Amino acid sequence: MFLATDRQAWGELADPVRVDPHTSVEVSMATDEPPSQLWLHSYFSLNRLPVRLEIDDADDVSEISRSFVPARPSEWIPTVAGIVVDDLDPGFSVETDGDVATGEGFWGSYKEDMEFDQGLPWWSWGNLEGRLEGGWSRETVYSSWGKYRHTMARATPGSGERRAVFTTKLPNVGRWRLDMHIPGDPVPQMPDMDYVRPPFTTFLGRYDMWLRAPDGETTIEFDGSGAAGGWNDLGEFDLESPRVSVVVSNRTDGDVVIADAIRWQQVPGSD
Repeated sequence: MFLATDRQAWGELADPVRVDPHTSVEVSMATDEPPSQLWLHSYFSLNRLPVRLEIDDADDVSEISRSFVPARPSEWIPTVAGIVVDDLDPGFSVETDGDVATGEGFWGSYKEDMEFDQGLPWWSWGNLEGRLEGGWSRETVYSSWGKYRHTMARATPGSGERRAVFTTKLPNVGRWRLDMHIPGDPVPQMPDMDYVRPPFTTFLGRYDMWLRAPDGETTIEFDGSGAAGGWNDLGEFDLESPRVSVVVSNRTDGDVVIADAIRWQQVPGSD
C-alpha cells in the first residue's frame, strides 16, 4: 500500500509499504505543502478502490525531523462501536411486493447490457438515470460506510413497493439506540477543486422507514433533508426480541432514497 494526496495518484506519493495480515503499521509522508486530501492506495486487495483518509487542517508547517521514518510497526487495533449492518453485508436485502420484480417498468424491461453489483444494478452517471422507476441500485461512494468497499444502495422515488432491509440478530434484548449512516460529500475531484456534485442531503426528503420485529412494527421518523454526513441518531427502542430488521422503502418526497448502513448500540444499563 502507499499514500497519495489525490485519489488518482497523480500527485505526491509516499513509498510503498507492506502490511502483513492482522498487523498494523504507522505510516508517515512528507509533502511540500499541507495536503487537502489524503488517500490510501492498496494495489490488489478487497478494497478495490482507494480509501479516503480523514485529516485535520494544518495550521502550521513543521520541518521534517532527521529521525523521520516512512513506516514502523504499530500496536493499533481497529474498533467498531456497536453492531453495524452495511449494504454489502449478508444482513442486507431488497424485497418487493407481489410480481413487481417481473412486471412493467425497470425489471420488466431488463436489458442484458446492465451491470450488477452483488445482486443490485450498478449505478453511475448516465448508466441508470431514468431507467430504474423506483428500483434499488448500488453506487460506489467514497464517503459511504464500508469495511473494504465503500458503497451505498439508492432508489428513485416509488410507492413503497420496493424496500431495502437491514436485518441482524442482537446479542440480547433491552433498550438499543439506532443510527443511520448518510454519505457526506460526493466523489471528490483533484485537491483544491470544487465538487462536481452537491451533497447527497440536497436530494433527500422524508423517509418511509420502520422497525420489523416478531412482536410487531414500529415507525421511524427521519427527514433526510436535515441529515448530516456520517451517523444520524434515529432514536432508542425497547426490543423484546434479538432479531430485528430496519426497513427502508422507496417512498419519499425527495429525489432519492439512500440506504447505506445502520448501527445498533445498547443503551448502558438496559441489558
